[in-house]
Amino acid sequence: MTGFADKAQTELAKTDKPKSEKLGALVVEVKKMRKDLEDIQRKMAGISGLTEKQRKELETKDKKKLEALDEELKKLKALEDAAKKKLEAKSQEAFALMKGLNIGLDEKGWETGGGIGADDGAQGREAYKSGAPVFMGKNVNVRDDQSAASAIFEELGIPYTGGASGSTVDAIGGIVDSMLKENEPADKALAENDPRKASSEAEICMYILGMHSAGHHSLVEMLYAAKQYPQKFFTQLRDPITDYLEWQEKCSNFLAGNAPEKYQAKPGNPQLDQKALLAARYEAMQKACPENVIGHKESIDAFMSYCNKVVSK
Repeated sequence: MTGFADKAQTELAKTDKPKSEKLGALVVEVKKMRKDLEDIQRKMAGISGLTEKQRKELETKDKKKLEALDEELKKLKALEDAAKKKLEAKSQEAFALMKGLNIGLDEKGWETGGGIGADDGAQGREAYKSGAPVFMGKNVNVRDDQSAASAIFEELGIPYTGGASGSTVDAIGGIVDSMLKENEPADKALAENDPRKASSEAEICMYILGMHSAGHHSLVEMLYAAKQYPQKFFTQLRDPITDYLEWQEKCSNFLAGNAPEKYQAKPGNPQLDQKALLAARYEAMQKACPENVIGHKESIDAFMSYCNKVVSK
């Protein structure tokens, strides 16, 4: 719903400004409720994510703590259910104001068309003339300007179109399942000369290009997702997200291994205060860990060139 809110407010403002302002206020509420729900679910994940081994260790060493965690999880589940109901109610209230507007949604909230950037309009594309409703994650996974992911995408100049693609991860999972031989480990990298790697990458390229053409995700969002599998697809291709995260890890390791006091002046010289020590360490980090992040255009150009190569085989 929030993905179409700006369009809806613009349309409503032409004929009913109070209703447009009401929708704006509702959208603010919905965004806050969604964040509150995510906070609850994040806390739940920290408890429910305990492995069986961890639970058994707590059962033996600290049963009371385990019981307290289970009780906390039960309370969080109740809070989650209540938050979902409130969010659903407010979302429906907001969507009721959006119905009938020429913003690319039908009466049930399904997308009727649109794509990326300036092409994201109300008119349907040929790809959507099948008569089936279209659901696009980019209108649900809207950019949260306060999130770390948003900050990374903005800094790297990557189009945010729903975020790193979970759909791509799911699709590649199916490709991997059909590719693996009986009893072959699913967590093993494929050799570069394994013909299955080339054929799988060609299939993944076709999937990514189809998703991109339909406006669901930007190329980098899908390339990054595709590279997460243990089979090590697209190892010869760089992407800004991976480069950035690797650079950040190097910086973190440098800071962890080099205390500010290491950069204190030698005895007999004027001593640096804490601010100056941190500045000296930061300067040393920049020299030891230069930022080497591929540009967005360079990354997608290389990806398209690679697609042409593997798909044409």
